[in-house]
This record gives sequence, structure tokens and C-alpha cells, in this order.
Amino acid sequence: MSGIHATKAVIFDMDGILINSEPYWKTAEQTVFAAHGIDPTVQQQLPDTTGLRIDQVVKLWLQVAGNKSASATLITQQIIEFVIDKIKTERPLLPGVKHALQLCQQSGVKIGLASASPIPMITTVVSLFELDPYFITLSSAEKLPYSKPHPQVYLNAANALGVDPLNCLAIEDSVNGMVAAKAARMKVFTVPAQEQADWSVWALADRKLSSLNALTLEMLQGK
Repeated sequence: MSGIHATKAVIFDMDGILINSEPYWKTAEQTVFAAHGIDPTVQQQLPDTTGLRIDQVVKLWLQVAGNKSASATLITQQIIEFVIDKIKTERPLLPGVKHALQLCQQSGVKIGLASASPIPMITTVVSLFELDPYFITLSSAEKLPYSKPHPQVYLNAANALGVDPLNCLAIEDSVNGMVAAKAARMKVFTVPAQEQADWSVWALADRKLSSLNALTLEMLQGK
């Protein structure tokens, strides 16, 4: 990672990297869909939705359930509100977040965030855990035509940081996020959930970490 493609910026995903919110999304989906009369076991028939934007997940649910009458917009908003409330109550900051952000500052790289979550949720998380001083830019795929695994949210973050994507390192927990960052031609470190850690697909990443606590200055410097 040295030389012409030296790391000049690190771009973090949010859900599953900064906060352990993935279980909240699953619970919120089951709770809200059940309230709308949709069988929550539909979730078992879906592909891996980790890292997908929530409106995309809602559309998948409704397609599999064969429901054409429910309001996807209303369900999406209710799920988002459910997750935000859970985050505020449970404060699920993941291990090593401050360690990783401080290492990035120490190494002199620019720091950004690229998430499929909506901006109100991103700003809530950053403010709640007092992470504001670390991030130069917060990029959301909320209003983009395509979210992860499309690379646009990562390209937007790199542009906002003023750094060539080839000189960016993305830190991701999901396959969809890893594919998005790779499509943006970035280096990628993955921190997969424990139950997904043995998946062979992580071989696509430049490095796999057990947690952000495992990140070192030498890794950021390409050693």
C-alpha cells in the first residue's frame, strides 16, 4: 500500500463497523412487517441483505411476500425510526472504534464515512458517540439511484475528501459493502461478523480483521 497508491484516506462503513446495529435492523423488519400483517418468516427466504439500503430490503420483503398493497415508504420510515430508537437506548458502539479513528488521525490520513443508512441516522450516531471531530465527510446512499454494492457512495466520499479512490482504504463488514468499495477501486479491510468470519468471499479483501482493535499503524502504512 505504499508508493503511488499509498493510503491517503480511510472511509468507514457505519452499520456493523462503528455500531452493532445489524441485529436491530433484523428485529425492526420482523416487528414492523408483522404489524402490517406480513408473515415475519419471509425474512428467512431473502438473500443476504447486510449492507443493503433499507428501502431495497423492504422491496425484497414485499416481493417475496407477494404484497402489493402495503406502503413501502411507510414501512421503511417505521423501520428506520425503530432502529434509531434502539441505538439511542442501547448505545451499541463496537470495540476498537475510537482506537481505529485515533490511529487514522495519528497516521495523518483523511477520514470519511460511507453508509447506506440515511443521513439523520448517521448524524445521530456520530453525535451520540462524540465522533464528530474525526470525520471530514459523511456520505449517505439514501438519495442515490443505487446503493451498495454500487460504488457511488464510496466515490462520493472520496470526492468530498479530495482523494483519488485508488488512495482510499475502505473498512467494511458486509459483502455488499466490500464489493462497492472494490468497484470504486479502493483497498478494503473487512471486519465480518463472527458468524460470517469463515466465508471464503472475504479473500477479495486486502485484509480481514477480527475487530477494529486489530488495526495497526503499520497496516495503515501498508506494512
